[in-house]
Amino acid sequence: ASSGLSYPGLLTDGKALRVENAADTPTNIYSRDFSGQAGHDMSVVWFSFLLKPEKVADGHAYIMLNGQFEGTAVGKKWVNGFGFHGFSIVKLENDQTYFAVARYDCRSGDDVAHLWVNPPLDQEPALDTANAYYDGGDIGLGNSVGFAIQGYGAGQYLYDEIRIGSSWTDVTAYTGGAIDPPTAATNPVPD
Repeated sequence: ASSGLSYPGLLTDGKALRVENAADTPTNIYSRDFSGQAGHDMSVVWFSFLLKPEKVADGHAYIMLNGQFEGTAVGKKWVNGFGFHGFSIVKLENDQTYFAVARYDCRSGDDVAHLWVNPPLDQEPALDTANAYYDGGDIGLGNSVGFAIQGYGAGQYLYDEIRIGSSWTDVTAYTGGAIDPPTAATNPVPD
């Protein structure tokens, strides 16, 4: 764990989680369960987090709900493009803090997803103001949040204030605490 991250107007608490991988190692996946379930058909799931790259590396670094990667994971694709899996909307820079908010409109088939990066917090944004839109993936139904990170340059990323809820307010205002940091499924999180 590391010192907590901050974003103007967002109440924060606690420490950030450092997720990293050694150079040229296979993809590692870390995950943690949360109470309840997210992804029921005909529901809306909001998901937010703070991200601060300490060392942007070539490999992918994604955060995802319910282990679903294709299309709905949010993070850094190859090199330094950030967005939904496969779609870059922002260029990540070392030592800059980013606030990402995703909205998933869950359907019986593919979910409809919107993503905002560094949005103002004073009101829920209109869907047409999203930095990215995707309708080819599905977050599935489950109760986990996880990280997938490749080696290829030994990247280091801090994550903080990971929030999941059913409204904009749930994920942008202090709700009594964030989800506990994930634990490694197969490897310990390096300090």
